[in-house]
Amino acid sequence: ASYSEERLMRFTKERLIQLLGVRGAMQDVSLFVGRARELAKLAGVVHDPHNCAWLHGPAQNGKSSLARRLADEARANGKRVAFVQTADIPPGDFDGLLIRVARELGRSSVAVGAGKATFANLVANETPLLIVFDDFDRQATRLGLDEQAFLRSTKETNGRLNYLFVTRNNPHNIIEDVAIERSRLLALCTPVTLPILARSDVLKLCQYVADAFGVRHEKIWADAILEYVGGQPAVVTAALHSLAV
Repeated sequence: ASYSEERLMRFTKERLIQLLGVRGAMQDVSLFVGRARELAKLAGVVHDPHNCAWLHGPAQNGKSSLARRLADEARANGKRVAFVQTADIPPGDFDGLLIRVARELGRSSVAVGAGKATFANLVANETPLLIVFDDFDRQATRLGLDEQAFLRSTKETNGRLNYLFVTRNNPHNIIEDVAIERSRLLALCTPVTLPILARSDVLKLCQYVADAFGVRHEKIWADAILEYVGGQPAVVTAALHSLAV
């Protein structure tokens, strides 16, 4: 449906202020708007044919929120999901990365050095599985031949396994182009660049605020926000939070 035809969600003032006040990735995706083109490109990580993807774009542009939106949809479709925050894992600690995945899947105790074996055991399950590697820039730079080959071969052995990697940088600029072609992780992944919000998306967010406060200023607000602060989701929601409070 077009913007004018779409029935908008309704929020109380208090709930709206709470949602707009969140900094960083959305934990609650109630205010998620737009991204139809990117969601279409990433549909394979949620539905058949169980593809892998690499989402990248500037900081504060909504990458993690989009990844959480996809994770929610995957769970609703019966997939197991491991949403792995990787920023605090030391670069090069591939065993630690795989252990973190295992913990997200409910394996609370994994011995150091057992990451590969535990990971392989957990993904060998008939239930489809999506693993989101969020904030993955530092880890991506240290994925060598062995690490890429392991992730790729595990995916190829388990057809209902999906990876979604999330980075600020274009993966082609940060991941090693390893010598053995059949081991290259990027060959599995659909690259998706995340742009800033479209005007229609900013307008929709503004209408949430306008509706909650019983005013009709959404078009004025949207034009002013886009002119003075731009369309990055973090700055748009911060601007609307300032208006709301």
